[in-house]
Amino acid sequence: MLGSSSIARLNPKEFIPCQFWLNRGIGQATISDINMYITISPIMITPTKILLYAGENDASTELPVNKIINEYRNLLKNIQQIYPDSELHILAIKPSPARKQYWMKFKAVNHSMSKYIKTLPKVTFHKSNWEVTTDNQFLDDGIHLTKHGYITFTSGIKELCKNN
Repeated sequence: MLGSSSIARLNPKEFIPCQFWLNRGIGQATISDINMYITISPIMITPTKILLYAGENDASTELPVNKIINEYRNLLKNIQQIYPDSELHILAIKPSPARKQYWMKFKAVNHSMSKYIKTLPKVTFHKSNWEVTTDNQFLDDGIHLTKHGYITFTSGIKELCKNN
């Protein structure tokens, strides 16, 4: 598991218990932080699956969407070079209420990345069912998730567990 605090706080035993997950989430991580981390700190095993959540912190700044997408593509390229035999599963950027002013950027990044990854082998983009958001899905900070939020956040990857 790679990504920002949404991954760092994710309890895989509770929400995606179908296999062992090594959580390498980093609070406040940007795409470039994750890219640097995997480059300087690769693990010595070949994971069968990699779960990635990235882009929310980048899109919550003044960075233009095209720069975010280019950095995201570079990250995917590096992950595939370091772990060529691993399946890569990308979680869509969630609509954090505290970052509502960036939702259009989130949608643009999600849309572009979901189209782009269709050209890549062993990569799947997972949308979550955020159309039915409720107040109890996010903590008071409006960014981090509650248990109910993690159920929605991981809803797009439940198929991983059915296939194991």
